[in-house]
Amino acid sequence: MDRSSGSELLIFWIITIVWCSVSLLASLLIGSDIITDIGTADWTPIEGNIIDSGVDESSDSEGGVVYCLWVEYEYTIENSTYDGSIISYSTQNSCDSWSGSDASKYPPNKKITVYVNPEDVSEAVLLPGLAGINFFMIFFLVFPLIGFVMLIGVLKATLSSIRNPGKTIVETSVTDSDEVYNPSEENSVWWESNENS
Repeated sequence: MDRSSGSELLIFWIITIVWCSVSLLASLLIGSDIITDIGTADWTPIEGNIIDSGVDESSDSEGGVVYCLWVEYEYTIENSTYDGSIISYSTQNSCDSWSGSDASKYPPNKKITVYVNPEDVSEAVLLPGLAGINFFMIFFLVFPLIGFVMLIGVLKATLSSIRNPGKTIVETSVTDSDEVYNPSEENSVWWESNENS
């Protein structure tokens, strides 16, 4: 392997490591919320009440409008009243450009079903299990797959360079040489010399 090939392989390794590290970190953050949502599927349903709700608007980097839905609700268990604000974990603090009218689903004083954690009644969600998963976030999981493909590619390239360390050098030296020895040309010169004599 020549120096240029070694430099290209090193750059490929750096890009792959950075890509895999960032995508893995993002996947862990996204995946943990999705797993938590799935774990709420067996939480206890009780009656609750919407206190308030709304949609905050802001502008994104491209000048578009981004909507952030928020909901406040309350529920009572054994004469104790608890406040909640989590719709689901994967949608918590998530904003998008199409939820401008979602607050109409949660008008104040509306009776709703709240799903309470049986092990900690102060923890509750409005959308349990699969119903609470923000499936848009799942599309981000494609980036670790791309990183995995990149890792396989750079490993194969590295193994190939180790098994054939002189392949590129030989090919380059043959291509760059001005003259290549050819026995048939030498024999041709010898016959021509004898004929002239």
